[in-house]
Amino acid sequence: MQIEDKKKEIAKYLRDLNLGSNEKKIAAAYMLGILGKNNKKVIAALTNAMENEIEEVRNWAAISLGELGEQKKNTIPILIEILQKEESELVKSLAAAILGDIGEKMPQIIPALKNAINDENWRVREQAVYAIERLEQNKNKILQK
Repeated sequence: MQIEDKKKEIAKYLRDLNLGSNEKKIAAAYMLGILGKNNKKVIAALTNAMENEIEEVRNWAAISLGELGEQKKNTIPILIEILQKEESELVKSLAAAILGDIGEKMPQIIPALKNAINDENWRVREQAVYAIERLEQNKNKILQK
């Protein structure tokens, strides 16, 4: 895909995420995670999408935030906030899983995940435990090198 085509595609999905039907918002949240790497407008739009009333939009926005390449360090505080404040246990559990996948070098992740172990929902607790285990495994691999 050429750069101009990609920019047009991203602009279309940003529009859909804000103004589209529910189905278009869901698709846009998914596609922006694929196309929007290293794009600050995409991060801002996906962060705003976390306020959407539709759980599936929030699900895909959270997943997409975890897929944003070089911008991952900027998305970690957003994912931690999702983990702490989101009402949907599915979205919270996704945030925990994503933090376990991307956060090996960010010290603020472990305390957030430890707090999530006390969440009232079993799925959130389970994903927080798995995320901490993955982070510990990654840490051990780095130390063995």
